[in-house]
Amino acid sequence: MTLLDNISVTFRAGCLTAIVGHNGSGKSTALKMLAGLNKPTSGAVTLDGNDVGRFSAREFAKSVAYLAQDPGHGADYTVEELIALGRYPWHGPFGRLRERDKQSIERAILLTGLEALRKRAVSTLSGGERQRAWIAVTLAQQASCLLLDEPISALDLSHQYEILLLLEQLCKQDGLCIVAVLHDINLAARFADHIVALKGGKLIADAPPATIMQSDMLRDIFGMDMLVQPHPTNGHPFALANV
Repeated sequence: MTLLDNISVTFRAGCLTAIVGHNGSGKSTALKMLAGLNKPTSGAVTLDGNDVGRFSAREFAKSVAYLAQDPGHGADYTVEELIALGRYPWHGPFGRLRERDKQSIERAILLTGLEALRKRAVSTLSGGERQRAWIAVTLAQQASCLLLDEPISALDLSHQYEILLLLEQLCKQDGLCIVAVLHDINLAARFADHIVALKGGKLIADAPPATIMQSDMLRDIFGMDMLVQPHPTNGHPFALANV
């Protein structure tokens, strides 16, 4: 069974790229392949021109952080302890946290608004709080590329915007390459610099939001008629189901 077929995409530093498509289109499969978890039967996945299969796990993790769709419940860790796991690629299994590690952890806690929860057990958090803690793990890792599979799916609307604003800021200010699977095409169009659309394991579009947010293009991607119009306050293109 072919899960992804003849796809060639480049993800750039300083760019937030959203991967969109209906369920089963290959979004999570593509992200796992970028993370080196799925091996292509043909072709290659490269990082700065080097095949990802040539990196050791720790060396690869210094450059690429991956957050799964369901990363787990955090075992018996506190929020702060969980976030500290993001420093593993830098100090190994037996290394002590150095000043740089502690600074990275503190910055991740601050950026995700988890100061008040840092001593809480992860198992006691709500789904949205736990998701923010896992996002903080990827930030503490200080990788130059973040691969996020539905990072806002468990968050309420206000926290969805907070996290997407944060990702947008990290791309612009820190020059990160961020690739995120998103279900909401309107949020993708609002925050992403670039959109990759998949359907049935095939690449349908690889373009800026303005190109994607056209009725005929959205019909090709999602298989339904959608009305596109400017948002009344910010002017960004906004799609509505036209049924």
